[in-house]
Amino acid sequence: TVAGSYTVAVAVAGGSNPTGSFSLTNLPDVPHSIVLAGDNQSTIVNTAFGSPLVVTVLDQYGNAVGSGYSVTLTAPNIGASGLFSNNAVTITLTTDALGQVSDLFTANTVAGSYTVAVAVAGGSNPTGSFSLTNLPDVPHSIVLSGDNQSTIVNTAFGSPLVVTVLDQYGNAVGAGYTVTLTAPGSGASISGSNTLTLTTNASGQASASVSANTVAGSYTVAVAVAGGSNPTGSFSLTNLAAAPANITVSGGGQSTQVNTAFGNQIVVTVTDQYGNPVPGVTVVFFLPTAGASGTLSGGITGVTNAAGQVVKTLTANTVAGTYNIGVVAVGGVNPSVWVGPLTNTPGPLAQISFLVAPPTTVTANTPISPPVRVILKDQYGNRILQGGVQVRLWLVRPNNTVSPNLSGGPRTVTTNVNGLARFLNLVVTQPGNYKWRVRVIGQPIPAILSSTFTVTP
Repeated sequence: TVAGSYTVAVAVAGGSNPTGSFSLTNLPDVPHSIVLAGDNQSTIVNTAFGSPLVVTVLDQYGNAVGSGYSVTLTAPNIGASGLFSNNAVTITLTTDALGQVSDLFTANTVAGSYTVAVAVAGGSNPTGSFSLTNLPDVPHSIVLSGDNQSTIVNTAFGSPLVVTVLDQYGNAVGAGYTVTLTAPGSGASISGSNTLTLTTNASGQASASVSANTVAGSYTVAVAVAGGSNPTGSFSLTNLAAAPANITVSGGGQSTQVNTAFGNQIVVTVTDQYGNPVPGVTVVFFLPTAGASGTLSGGITGVTNAAGQVVKTLTANTVAGTYNIGVVAVGGVNPSVWVGPLTNTPGPLAQISFLVAPPTTVTANTPISPPVRVILKDQYGNRILQGGVQVRLWLVRPNNTVSPNLSGGPRTVTTNVNGLARFLNLVVTQPGNYKWRVRVIGQPIPAILSSTFTVTP
C-alpha cells in the first residue's frame, strides 16, 4: 500500500550464483483525502498572508497522488475574503509530482474570519477548507454615538458616549487602542474629572457614561485616539437648566414724569437652584389698578428668553405717586417678588386750582376765613410741589369785571415748597356778590374763577 519505486533482488544458488533484480513501481491510488498547510493564518487587510495555501492530495493509503489532479480553491464572494494569484476569488490548480498545489493569497479590505473551500476532482473528490482572518489596519477615523445629547444639570445623560475606531477601510480596529475624552475644565461640562482615558474593546469601541455638572450651557467633549493617524473628533453636549427656583428683578428705585417711559427697563431673571438662567418660564406682573401706576411693553405677561430674562419697558400713567409692581414666575419655588419703589412725578406746571373752595358767604370788612389757598397742577391734575411761583388774586363782580372792593387791591403771593399760595387777611369792604379771579404771573396758564360768593353787611 506504499507508493514508490523499488527493486526485487534475484539470487540463484549454484554455479557462479548469478544475481539480478526487477525494477517495480507502486503507483498511488486515486484521491481520497487532503492535507493543508497554511491553515489558521491571519494578516492585516489588503496584505498577503505570510505563508502560501498548500494542498497535498493523498490516496486512501496516505500516498501523495502525484501530478495531474485538479484542485479548486474558493474564497467568499462578499465580506471578509481575499484574492488568489489570478486576482480572483476562485482558482483551479493542478497537482505536481508530489500531489501538491500551492498559491499565495492576499486579504481584501474587509476585516473578519472566513474559510477558503478546497475541492479535489477525482477519486472520492475529497474536500476541506482553510480558516483565515483578515485583521483590521491601524486607526484612521472614528464614529461617534451619543452625540448631540442634552440633559438637566447634575443628572446623567441618557446614552453613553461611544467612540468606534475604524481603519482606513472602515473596519473596527479591535481591542487595545487608547481613546481620550476631554471636556471643558470650567463652565458647562461633565461632572467629575474632565478627562477620561478609555481602551477600545474587541469591537473597536470605547464607551463612557457621563453626567452633566451644575452649569447650564452647550459645550464639546474632544475625542483623541492614539495610534495610526491619531484620529480626532468631538461630542456636542448641552446641560439644560433645572426647574425654576429663584427670581430676581432690577429696575426699582427710579422715577419718571407722568406719561413717559422710565429710563431703566424692568428686568426679571429666573434661575434654577444652581443659579442657571431658566428659559421658557412664564412671568406675570401685577400693577396697581388705581392711582399711580403704569403700563408694560408687551402686556403684563412674558416668557423668559435664553438668558432666563423677561425685559419690559414701563411707562408711567398720568397719576403722580409712588408704587410697587408684583412679579410672579409661574411654577417657581420662590413665587413672588416686588419691583419698587417706582415714582411718577408730576409734569410741567399747566394749571392752578383752589385747594379748598372759598367760603360761599363772608362778612364785609372781616378777614375771610379760612383763607383762600391755591395749588399748582400739571396737565393731568397732579399737584406740583414747587416754590417760588407768583400767583395773583383779584376780586371781580359776577360779570367778571374787576371790583375795587378788595381791601388793599389785588394780591400777589409766592408759592411755598409745597406749591401752595396762601392769601391771608382778605377783606371785602362792600356787601354784594363777587368772585375770586386767580392767575400765575409770567406764564401762559389759564386763570381760574371761583364760584360766586356773597358778602353780607
